[in-house]
Amino acid sequence: MVGQRLTIEAASALEVRYKYEGKKYRAWFVGWEYRVHAPNSPVTDALTGKVENAAERWKRGDRRRAASQLREVIDMTRVDDACRMAYLSVRDTIPSALVSKAKWLRWRPYIVAAALAAGIVFVSLLVIGVRSAPRAKTAAPHAPPTKAERDKAKTKRP
Repeated sequence: MVGQRLTIEAASALEVRYKYEGKKYRAWFVGWEYRVHAPNSPVTDALTGKVENAAERWKRGDRRRAASQLREVIDMTRVDDACRMAYLSVRDTIPSALVSKAKWLRWRPYIVAAALAAGIVFVSLLVIGVRSAPRAKTAAPHAPPTKAERDKAKTKRP
């Protein structure tokens, strides 16, 4: 005879059905912390809409806005599991060049900041270099003669 152990535990779960802009949705709040589980929601629908819009803009040649919009989508997938799953369902419709450009947009602020910092350092080194450069000791042609030059001129006269 096979012995089995059965454990029964109570879990808290709430199901919420709601409508948003005429479309029906369902969400579950699970556990004592009420973690949200909503595989289909207005947010995931907005995400798929953003992906479709970005792909459409890319095809029309509006590459900057398309990449920026897809960057927002990628950021959403990092925060929410439902968004990640929605993105995975439409990922194959996105041109690979658009995905590549959108991923680089994440680094753009850091690249700009690094370029500005390098420019500031370069200019300050130039300014410091100009100030500390040795200067030639020559008198200007219109400068009055020094006392030594006057004394020397007096001794040479006949």
